[in-house]
Parts: sequence; structure tokens; C-alpha cells
Amino acid sequence: MTLAALAVLLGVSCTEIEKPGDDGWTELGGDRPVLFHSSFGTLATKSEPLPNNTYFGVFAFYQPGGTWNNNRKPDFMFNQEVLFDGTDYTYTPVRYWPSNVENTLSFWAYSPYDPYVDLLQRGSKTNAYTSNTANTPDIRFTVIDGHTDFLYSNIVKSQTYATNSGIVPFVFNHALSLIDVRAEKVDPDGKYTVTLKSVSFKDLYMTAILKSSDWTWYTYSGARQNLPVWEDDPADDADDKVLSHASSIPVESVMPLPQDFNLNNDYAKLRVEYSVSYLNDPLDPSSVRSYSTFREVYLKEVFLYAGSSWTKNSHYVLTLKIIPGNPIQFTVSWSDWGDVFNYSLTD
Repeated sequence: MTLAALAVLLGVSCTEIEKPGDDGWTELGGDRPVLFHSSFGTLATKSEPLPNNTYFGVFAFYQPGGTWNNNRKPDFMFNQEVLFDGTDYTYTPVRYWPSNVENTLSFWAYSPYDPYVDLLQRGSKTNAYTSNTANTPDIRFTVIDGHTDFLYSNIVKSQTYATNSGIVPFVFNHALSLIDVRAEKVDPDGKYTVTLKSVSFKDLYMTAILKSSDWTWYTYSGARQNLPVWEDDPADDADDKVLSHASSIPVESVMPLPQDFNLNNDYAKLRVEYSVSYLNDPLDPSSVRSYSTFREVYLKEVFLYAGSSWTKNSHYVLTLKIIPGNPIQFTVSWSDWGDVFNYSLTD
């Protein structure tokens, strides 16, 4: 079998082949490249693949004559871009497994891939992480649009070709929170309709460091910003969110940075803008009267029973219950995101 045919079969690029030149490696005609597999893995029954066309960055640690420890350095792969197209995993240059089974490799990855990702030495907050830095990095991450997931993998430790036939099995975890927003009319018999205009979260932290020692967020920084959830497009009637019955309707979903609202007592809020329309005379459609208004409430109160916080890998369902002339009521339910949803909101 030719190298080109083999690359197609194994789902790796043959644009550029890199073969280490010392005795600890083997070329073997190109038949033992490092391959990848990925999944979400909160529970064994929820091992679903990444979304199609996902790019992730890989760090690989060479361990001659040994196994993984915290002093290993990512000198085998450093922020190597890998594409999962729904079937194959491709990257270039292709790297090869050590021929000596006593020489092992360990792997770690994050997604989405960023060639300029802000990598920091573990616990340093300021010192840059390089291919000569020991252990896995901390990552400073900024939420851009609220619709892009941010993932980190478990460390795949001390692998040889024989461990899994040359395939590195990444298990990814959600680092953000998932918020599904819904809305409903409280009084189904009331002679009015409610039309949403916009829903947003105000004054959120958008930047923080994900600490690789325990995969928690810390050192929040930057100006607090607003994160739009949904806004009506006046030119698109199909986009309208009209509440005329008691059952709730979906509004939109976002993936914000996890954060504790008890630390933002005078900042983070939910803002809801809507209009109310009354029909004074059922026989006269022109008798409709309408007004627009908005409500704001602190997020620490909205998510009170969820600990007044958003935590990573948690899926929240926030239902807005609206009745004219009264404060908006809220219900919040939550669960482990990995047990329920594994998707990117950009799909």
C-alpha cells in the first residue's frame, strides 16, 4: 500500500510527513502515525463525538523510558491543529509513535483551536507557557459571542502504539455553562398578548483563566460586558416571540463564562424588553392598545436556588413568566450539561 493510500485510509494528511531522526523513533514505511479519536464523556453512556468540522489544539509530551509526571514538557506536539470533519481527524505534519515501547507519549487538548491561544504556566497568571514548560497549561479565555463552546480534554497518559492501536482517545469536557431561555404568558385567559423585544445578560465577566490543576475558573478580568441572548428583528415577522398561551416557547440559548453572582452584587443582571397588547373590543381590531416596557433583575436573585452562580458543564433552563403590571417571575432548572446536551450552538 502506498503512503498516499494509507493516509486516506487512516484519515491523516500526507501533505507533509515529519519523521524523527534518532533511534528512539521508527518510520515503518509510514504505517504507525499518531491518530486521534474524540468524544464527550461525563457518563459512559454519553460518549458522543465532537460536532462536525471541529478544530482542536493538541499538546503531546514525550517520555523516554518513563510515564507521565508533572515535569513532562510538550516537546512532541505544541498546539498542533487537528480537524475532525465528522469522520476523519487530520493534521500536518504527521507524527509517528516511538518504536521502543518503553518510550511513551501523553496528550492533552482543547477546543476550539486558536493559533494565538493565551497559554500560561500553571498557577502563574502572567508567565507564558512554551514547549519547554512542564505540565499542562492554564488558559486565559474570552467569551466572544456566547455561541461557541470551549472544551478541554482529560490527559491521556503514557500511551504507546499498542495501547489503542495508535489512536489517542480524547475525552472532552465543557468548560462553559449552557443557558436555555424560554418564556411564557402567566395568565392564559387574559385578553392580552406579550411580544418579546429582547433578552440579555448585563455586566458579566467575559474573561478568566481556566486553571489546569483542577479545571476551575479564576482571575476574572476585563470590563464587564453585556451578553445578548436574543433580539427581535423588526424586518422578520417569523422571528417574533409572541406569548399568547400558557405553554412556554423557546427564546434562545447561550454559553457564558461560569461565574458567581454573589461576588457581583451590584452588577450582573437579566434585562427583558417586551410589549403588551390589549384588545378592548373583540369586534374591532383597531381597538388594540399597546405599550412597551422592560424589566431588570439581579442574576443572583434569578439563579438563587441554583446557588446564585453558573458553574462549568452545567445546563440551566431559565423560564421567564410574564404578566402585565407585575414583576417577571422566574423558574430555573439545572442539570449536568454532559448528561443532556453535547452540541455547539453554531451548528
